[in-house]
Amino acid sequence: YPICLFIRPEGIVDRISDPLFIFRGKEGHGVAAYVVGRHLLFKTMNGKGKDVEVLIENIIDTRRWRWLCVTHVSRALWRSKLSVFVDGQPVFSKRQSYPITASMVPVNAYIGGFQGQMGPSMVFNTAIPDHQVKQLFQLTSNPRFSVGPPPEHWKRTFSPAAASSS
Repeated sequence: YPICLFIRPEGIVDRISDPLFIFRGKEGHGVAAYVVGRHLLFKTMNGKGKDVEVLIENIIDTRRWRWLCVTHVSRALWRSKLSVFVDGQPVFSKRQSYPITASMVPVNAYIGGFQGQMGPSMVFNTAIPDHQVKQLFQLTSNPRFSVGPPPEHWKRTFSPAAASSS
């Protein structure tokens, strides 16, 4: 599964709270991501309490829109790979265990439980090669084709304060 989303955290919360996203089967197998301070905590759950956590440090900016893309590709023989991209650029890549897919069916999905704003989110049912992640970011951040947050100059031009002063 790859998941790509625009986020704009409003403040720093230095503890684990609601997940940014979680995909989990009825037996507890799944994956989750949490915004913790300026970090992204990624967790693989095996349903037996032996979760694997990876902390990806200093990739979250408060009060600034960021496009975050997390890809977790299941491969044979323990070669699964977790990759994280911010604004189309790779910031993290590591071998990471992948939950047993059959144990995640049916899947319960939850997206958007953190302190801040969230723009459009995209979840794919097939892997996205690393080189295509940058192209996807460029497409979604282009104002002509954008599904993302509005450009900064729109916020200045169409802000409620500007509208009430006219």
